Amino acid sequence: MPNFKEHLKLGAVVGLGIKIFITGLQQKEQGFFDLRKLLHEGLKGAVLGAIGAIIPDILEPASQPHHRGIFHSFFVCQSLLMQDLKLRIQN
Repeated sequence: MPNFKEHLKLGAVVGLGIKIFITGLQQKEQGFFDLRKLLHEGLKGAVLGAIGAIIPDILEPASQPHHRGIFHSFFVCQSLLMQDLKLRIQN
C-alpha cells in the first residue's frame, strides 16, 4: 500500500501532539499538572491517530500513486470532525 507507512507515522505524531496539547490545556484550567496522565493521554492519542490515519488505506487501497477516493476526501474528514464537534457540544 503506497503511503501506508507515512500515514501511520504522521497519524501517530499528529494524534500525540493534539492529545498532549488538549490534555495540557485541561490540566492548566484545573490548576494541576500530572505528567503520568499527560503521557498516558498522549500515548492514546498516538495510537488512535495512527489508526485513524491508516483506515482510508485499508478500506480503499490505492490502485495508482495519485489515487484519491471517497475515504481520502476532504469531505469525509470534515464530516467526521463536524460530527465529533456536535457530540462534544451536546455533552
